[in-house]
Amino acid sequence: MRRSALAVLAAAGLFAGACGDDTDRGSPRQPTPTPIPAPQPPPPNPTPSLDAATPALVPLPPPLTTQLASRVPAVQFLGWSQDGRRFVVRATHGYDMEELGGQNLLALFQVHDAMTGAMVESMQVERIADDSVAADDPLSKAWSEAQPSTQWKAFRAENPLVGRDSATSHGDWTIETESMDKPPHASTLEVTASEAGIETRWDNFDEARLQGPERAPAQAPRLRILARRGDVTHHLITVRAPWSYGDVNESRDQDDPYVTGAVRIYWSPSGDRVALVVAHRIHGAHEEHGEMADSRWYVRALGPQIKVVDGGAGATAAHLAAARLAAAGLPITVIETSKQPAKTTAVYFRGSAQDLAQRAAKHLGIESAVEKLDTRGWSTVVVVLAR
Repeated sequence: MRRSALAVLAAAGLFAGACGDDTDRGSPRQPTPTPIPAPQPPPPNPTPSLDAATPALVPLPPPLTTQLASRVPAVQFLGWSQDGRRFVVRATHGYDMEELGGQNLLALFQVHDAMTGAMVESMQVERIADDSVAADDPLSKAWSEAQPSTQWKAFRAENPLVGRDSATSHGDWTIETESMDKPPHASTLEVTASEAGIETRWDNFDEARLQGPERAPAQAPRLRILARRGDVTHHLITVRAPWSYGDVNESRDQDDPYVTGAVRIYWSPSGDRVALVVAHRIHGAHEEHGEMADSRWYVRALGPQIKVVDGGAGATAAHLAAARLAAAGLPITVIETSKQPAKTTAVYFRGSAQDLAQRAAKHLGIESAVEKLDTRGWSTVVVVLAR
């Protein structure tokens, strides 16, 4: 693959977000269910308490105007806030290929709302841009919105970070892997687990397959990441290198190429959620392709993956629903905001999770029948909150 084609592949990931098998296929379609009573107006605090004896949480900063993708060339997880409501990464966006393909590189310290995933604060680290980069380029805008680098030391002093070390076990939980595919064209996938994380090596690319009909663009083998506690197992994410067999093979220089991967697991202070950083890199690629590296981060609940969608109810109602589910032993994965207002409050499920969906609906006081989703996606249960 020539440099120009690989550059298109890299640029597609800059602002597209994490994709693949772990992308939910949009918001559920709204059926015409039995009407239910309108919900009561939510309390004024955006992250309220569950009862009068528990103080309400201090609101987090609102999301920054420019939100960048969680798929980047490089990322370092720096820790969770002590209350588990935020996490911090040092992320590098864009590219620095100089005369081979230009320069548009951004590095930031990024503070994210752990429930919504939104970037709520950022501090400058590095910015490199050639003359072709426009002032309204997303990376330029993100740099201008970020605080000066001097604010990073003050932020760390005011917000001690915990959970900075990756580990494959925590308490009764253990992270495991399960191979899903046979590697294509007699290539091999080696998976090694340690106390610190999971390592992979995709190897044995045949140079003879660069020509002829055998140059089929077979995808990289997939690996399922699981969380196990006793006899209970939950699927967290499915990972694979973002390059096809042909991409890796065509990138070769004089030596045979191979792909390394790493999965790092960072446990939240409460122990009911994890941040996962997944990184892949091609070794032995020709220098004309630049550095062929890809990193992404995810947040997953240690349990069924439950998503709360604000379909018009507002942030207060969404956070209150998340808090109620967590108090019932059902920690949620993420809160999202629907682009279109929902017509009704409803609970949806995938696969065999009907009982779980009914349990969630009961805890939230939602009386309408739960509905099954036929679309693919990583979430097991989806709670949609209408106005």
